[in-house]
Amino acid sequence: MIDAVNYNTPREKLHWALRLWDQQCRSVIDHYGMQRVFQLMDQVEENGFMDGPSEDELIELNLKKKELPKPPEERADEVFRYHDNNIDGTVAIDLIRETPLKVISAY
Repeated sequence: MIDAVNYNTPREKLHWALRLWDQQCRSVIDHYGMQRVFQLMDQVEENGFMDGPSEDELIELNLKKKELPKPPEERADEVFRYHDNNIDGTVAIDLIRETPLKVISAY
C-alpha cells in the first residue's frame, strides 16, 4: 500500500488517492470513482494520517477554518463540471491531477 503519511497538501493527497484508485491503469475515472477518491482522502485525514489544509492553503482558498468541508459528492460534481466537457461521464486522471485547488479542496 502507498504510504499516506508523506502527503500534506491537497494536491499531493489527490495524487495519492488517484494512484490507489487507478492501480489497473484505466487512466479515466467516473463520477462514482471520483466520489470514492474524495471519501478516501477524507477518511485518511479524519483518522490523523494526513493533516488538513495548512494556514497558507486556507488563505489561498480565501476561506476561514470554521467553514464546514464540502461532501465528496459535491466535490466530484465540481470536478466533472470543470473537466467533463464532452459529458461522457468519465474524466482522464491526468486532467484531474491538474484541477485547481479550489475545486478539489474540501474547504
